Amino acid sequence: MTANGTAWRRVLVRRRQVLPLLGLMTLAAFFIVGDVRWLLQSAAMGGWNRFHEKFMPAPELHVTEKDKVIVYWTPFFGNLEYNVGYGRAPFENCPVSDCVTTNQRSYLERASAVVFHPMEFSDLDLPSWRHPDQLWVFFMLESPPHTTAKFTEATRHLFNLTVTYRRDSDIRQPYFVVERLPESERRPAQVATGRPTPPWAALARRKGRLPWVVSHCRTPGKREEFVEELRSYIAVDVFGRCGPLKCSPPGGLFTLPDPRTCYRHLAENYHFYLSLENSRCRDYITEKFFLALNSSLVPVVYGARREDYAAVAPPHSFIHVDDFESARELASYLRYLTAHPAALDAYTAWRGEYRVRGAVHDSWCKLCERLHDASAPRSTHPDINAWWNGPDTCW
Repeated sequence: MTANGTAWRRVLVRRRQVLPLLGLMTLAAFFIVGDVRWLLQSAAMGGWNRFHEKFMPAPELHVTEKDKVIVYWTPFFGNLEYNVGYGRAPFENCPVSDCVTTNQRSYLERASAVVFHPMEFSDLDLPSWRHPDQLWVFFMLESPPHTTAKFTEATRHLFNLTVTYRRDSDIRQPYFVVERLPESERRPAQVATGRPTPPWAALARRKGRLPWVVSHCRTPGKREEFVEELRSYIAVDVFGRCGPLKCSPPGGLFTLPDPRTCYRHLAENYHFYLSLENSRCRDYITEKFFLALNSSLVPVVYGARREDYAAVAPPHSFIHVDDFESARELASYLRYLTAHPAALDAYTAWRGEYRVRGAVHDSWCKLCERLHDASAPRSTHPDINAWWNGPDTCW
């Protein structure tokens, strides 16, 4: 063997020795950087939560001996009152109403429940004290792909009550509920559709077109890819940040636009609505479905499984994309319904027997009831990550 050949062989041996080491170093650096990033985020979130409590405290409580105190430990998407208010406001119309809420941490030892929003949860900002009967509440309305909290070995077992949209939660907080109308309010199916009668020009415009209001253009559930395929067979009008069309007035300086205005506009110009969730997860059915139903639109749904929708929706009120072999077949069925008014109106006949309402206060009523029920079973969640992000949760 020549001298050059021997030298090259030594180089190859060194490379074989060095490459695994470089791989391990790269892997270690990835985890170290990830942990450092998480520590920084956790510290920042904890500081922000303490800032809110110190400089934006809830009004002082007037607590009676029978009241159960609930402490908001974190905000909810920045909202300090969890969209329901402080004190007795969340429980005004509840069957059991002897509960009060606050974000003042000085009430921790008096609290029967402490509420955490996982997206604003911080390992570095946990209560320093906990009595054995205190409920620590995992309160979450977003899907698992959007849950940014990182629960470690030290924190994944802390929660003993779940309040989420899922039906297997300890307390379910749906985006809407369906109620059967009293006998005196029910109407025959033929007059129950509630569909506005548009001018002929509007009817011509909407024939064969689907509206979609969307603000997140790239999603874990890949709904945008589904729409791209569907557009090959039927026209889709895109409203909001991801399309050229605007649906509702922009609102004032201190007010947000009212989505109900948008859906009323859509109902005057379209038969259907693309109710496409950003994630395909168990039971994840949000306000876009509820708003479409209440506007007499027929939702074309993409997200949770068909059986999840059927469990919570009025009968024969939606069209699920999974019922069709292809986007072409779905488009053909929608055109068929547009051409056959009786078949289309069957999807809104439920309005003669049912109503749909928002449910923002429902879980707070149930939480108050549970705190006053000494016989209520105490839940245990040894690993909240496994429950929330399990293998069958999203697909």
